[in-house]
Amino acid sequence: MTVEAPSICVTVDVEDFFLPRPPGFDTVFAAMDNAEYGIGRIMDLLESCSAKGTFFVDVFNRETLDVRILARACAVIAERGHEVGLHTHPSFPKGRRGYGMQQVMSTYDLAAQRAFVAEGVALIRQWSGVEPRVHRAGGYGANAGTLQALRENGITLDSSLLHGYAGCELNQFLPVRNRATLTNGVLELPVSVTKNHFGFRVSGFEITPFSMVQKIDLDWLDGPELQEQIMALHQAGVNPIVVFMHSYTFLDTRRNFRPNLDNVGKLKQLLQFVNTIPGSSIESLSAATERAGLSTSTATEPDPLPELRFYLNEDARRWLGWARHTVHFGHLRYIASQLGIKTSK
Repeated sequence: MTVEAPSICVTVDVEDFFLPRPPGFDTVFAAMDNAEYGIGRIMDLLESCSAKGTFFVDVFNRETLDVRILARACAVIAERGHEVGLHTHPSFPKGRRGYGMQQVMSTYDLAAQRAFVAEGVALIRQWSGVEPRVHRAGGYGANAGTLQALRENGITLDSSLLHGYAGCELNQFLPVRNRATLTNGVLELPVSVTKNHFGFRVSGFEITPFSMVQKIDLDWLDGPELQEQIMALHQAGVNPIVVFMHSYTFLDTRRNFRPNLDNVGKLKQLLQFVNTIPGSSIESLSAATERAGLSTSTATEPDPLPELRFYLNEDARRWLGWARHTVHFGHLRYIASQLGIKTSK
């Protein structure tokens, strides 16, 4: 089977829900010590590889961000040739790192979602001079009404589907895991995922007591694992491959927002690695959709999940790294949802 060269789409949720925080500090631009560790630094790295990304901006947050920061973010992203998308958090998430969300888009009726999206589109248009074409729901909390509200406001691409996450209602009626599919007039481009099996292998026998769906997220995966996951997706024919990160990925949010240089290095390595895949490109969601001719793609059957296996007795470092990333309420809640364990929002 000939595998098509993939588009790698680096997508960035631009948001800031951190309290308490240093006075006057924002995690969108994250300026400190004559350097930036927010969206400017991410764009610098992308542009060093002649690449563009998609930035989903939460334009509604007024609790931790001055409206001028959000307006400048939209303007700068557009001016530098990257894609400005809409990110929707209808209410300010409470709890550590914002994972105690009480409300997401799917908890609102169609009229409220329609009005909310319309306001967001108008703000991005005002601040950037461009019409947003792409959207991602905060907390992946989209439903059929969300897609209708997007279509009625001129947004034709959505990337809210996270397979395996119970809080994403799109899983209830979309059969896809990684494949793009057109539904309700909107093309859904899921956040890319693989199926990971964890266990032991001894004398030819294999025991894998735990498995989970893993999204391709710079905050969750180390450098070598990112490459393994992307190669598994590529070999399975997934295109585009949607990579997830935040505007604050280059910050250690649990240690007084100091720079996280490990994550800076991970993005550099990832971009260099992608450039070694013949014919691959690093581009925005809209550009990838156009290049692959996906605008009318539909799916009626689930696409198979690429699978990877990790063995404690052969690679303890990988297990320890995985455990380190899961010791976090939001990640644990994601895993619990896959195991059928209900957690409060």
